[in-house]
Amino acid sequence: MQVWVREVDETFLFTSLVMYYIPTIVQMAGFQSNQLALLLSLIVAFMNALGTVLGICLVDHFGHRKLALSSLFGVTISLHIPHNPRYGISPPTI
Repeated sequence: MQVWVREVDETFLFTSLVMYYIPTIVQMAGFQSNQLALLLSLIVAFMNALGTVLGICLVDHFGHRKLALSSLFGVTISLHIPHNPRYGISPPTI
């Protein structure tokens, strides 16, 4: 139980940390306007909230197991695509 609580705590702290520094990250990416950086951080916060609500609805509708297995399949495919020679991207040689 303690491990689960620690993982949830770290997840929320990391998300809060990233949300706090989004304007700075945006400015470091080349956007010099403070107003634009704040606007982009609001868009990121809105998308975060929208994704959370959508995720809750999907878990209620489909169940946790189906969503976990389908996301595992998607992650596996997306990790193998860049290393497929048909796409012109070969793994780096050392």
